[in-house]
Amino acid sequence: MAKILIPITDDKGRDSLPFKHLGTAPFYYLLDSEDETLDVAIKNESKSFGGDISPIKFVVDIKSDVLLSMESCKSAIKLLDRNNTKVYLTDEDKVSVLLEKYKNNELERYSVEMADPLDNFV
Repeated sequence: MAKILIPITDDKGRDSLPFKHLGTAPFYYLLDSEDETLDVAIKNESKSFGGDISPIKFVVDIKSDVLLSMESCKSAIKLLDRNNTKVYLTDEDKVSVLLEKYKNNELERYSVEMADPLDNFV
């Protein structure tokens, strides 16, 4: 299937809850859904948390195929799309539920048109 990334509130594995804002999530849950050999929480080390790179660059550098997110700005969606990462809109369910919804094709693909119309970063 795919390398799936989800911004999360804390490091509780599949019991973690998603974090609303992509760039300021304290952690990201990463799963290789094909063989599940990769099933980890990654600490956000972007500028939002004292690092040297922008939050979106941090996310792009993880090289996921899919991002499950509660919301994203237009610039993030465009950049992720250019880097072959598909973005899907999620709700506030636990990671385990979101992964199941993704597997069952129950999540809507997130488009630039769905992003906040006040986002002028594009």
